[in-house]
Amino acid sequence: MSAYLRILIVAQLFDNCNNPVSTVITDKFILKSASKSNNTTVLHLDSPKLWDTENPYLYTLKIECAGEVITQRVGFRTIS
Repeated sequence: MSAYLRILIVAQLFDNCNNPVSTVITDKFILKSASKSNNTTVLHLDSPKLWDTENPYLYTLKIECAGEVITQRVGFRTIS
C-alpha cells in the first residue's frame, strides 16, 4: 500500500503593479512514490486587462508547491 502526501498548491495572479488580483489555494493528495502528477487549477479574474500589440499588459502568475516557486509573465487576449 502506497503512502499519500498532502500537497498545498498556491496559485496567485498579480497585476502589473504587483497587486494580487486572484488567488487559489488547493490541497491535493498525491502518491508518495509518484514522480509526476497533473493538476488543474482555475483562477477567476473579473474584467481582465487584455494584451494587444499597442498595449501589452502583462500579469505575473506565481505558483508555489512543495517549497518550489514558479513565476511567469502572462497576458490575456481575444482572438477572433
